Amino acid sequence: MRILLAIALFIAAAAAGHWAALDLLPQRVMDKAMTAIAGNAGGMNQWRHAPRITPDNRNVVKPSPDLAYSACIYDLTRGPVRLRVAPWEDYSSLSIYAANTDNFFVINDREMPSGGFEAVLMAAGAPRPETGLPVIESPGPRGVVLIRRLAPDSFSFERADRVRRQDICNTF
Repeated sequence: MRILLAIALFIAAAAAGHWAALDLLPQRVMDKAMTAIAGNAGGMNQWRHAPRITPDNRNVVKPSPDLAYSACIYDLTRGPVRLRVAPWEDYSSLSIYAANTDNFFVINDREMPSGGFEAVLMAAGAPRPETGLPVIESPGPRGVVLIRRLAPDSFSFERADRVRRQDICNTF
């Protein structure tokens, strides 16, 4: 009987550890990252344009020094968010992550129209606004929008920095 109880306790502890590692830990890490990014951006639904990556200023393990990064922590509790990615002549991508780290939307320069990309980000099931823009449904009320642009040298990074100032991430 003691052996069965010990096995049952071991299985319960393993299941709890598994759940914590796969569900709770990513959410806590993402929440911490989103708080830091929003704080650096001046709040929710605002872009945080990262400086050029060097070994001294990287906040993420192994970010690419060849990319110009911009991040926006979105909050849909006050309504849909308008997203706009200004056109870039080289590689670029827009990725959107839910607060639990799930990547639920990606588009890159090969799929974007030549004039850039614009869409409405909204909560799943919410009434669709009459904008004529494509709609992206978020599985939750908060998450991260990330834009990457290829900028391998200081000249192209300066150009990317000017272009990304035209990007939009704000509530309608």
